[in-house]
Amino acid sequence: MINTWYCVCNAKQWIRAVIFQGRRLLQTRHSSADEFADLSEAAKGQQIQARLIQFQQAMEIERIEQYFFIIAVNKAREWLSESAKALPELQPVAKKFNDALPDVKELRDMREHEIDYFKHKGWKQSDFVRRHRSTLADATGTIIDDDNYFIGNRLSVQQAIVVAEQVYPAVVHAFQGIATSPEAE
Repeated sequence: MINTWYCVCNAKQWIRAVIFQGRRLLQTRHSSADEFADLSEAAKGQQIQARLIQFQQAMEIERIEQYFFIIAVNKAREWLSESAKALPELQPVAKKFNDALPDVKELRDMREHEIDYFKHKGWKQSDFVRRHRSTLADATGTIIDDDNYFIGNRLSVQQAIVVAEQVYPAVVHAFQGIATSPEAE
């Protein structure tokens, strides 16, 4: 029972992290956009160098937040899958999460090994760059399309938040059932 408790506890934690980190990333994105607007305004005056530095720093923070978000989504996927093995009632929940975010492991792997891909030595080199409508982006890129924020042309931040919010109550319910069951003692 402790192994099941541990799996579901981690699934619950990482699903919550997807929601938290996703919202944080979207907020960071708005900050980056504000910095870009300030940069455009500063171009009219003498403050361009200082604004350019601020914009670059905002973009660096956004990239860091993306990485943390990708980790959270992948960890949620992994722990939810493990939880579903122990608790059959979580199998449809895990399926819903995995079906909605099918490319997260590939994206996580590509981000984790981006230096190999930069050197053209990545395992899935031919899939590193993808087309989204008329835009090409590699796994390290970002596309903002119709108010949707795509990381690596594979993962929609908004979609990940929505699916995490949808499955979270079922995981909490399963966790509470384990924590209060007689076998938990």
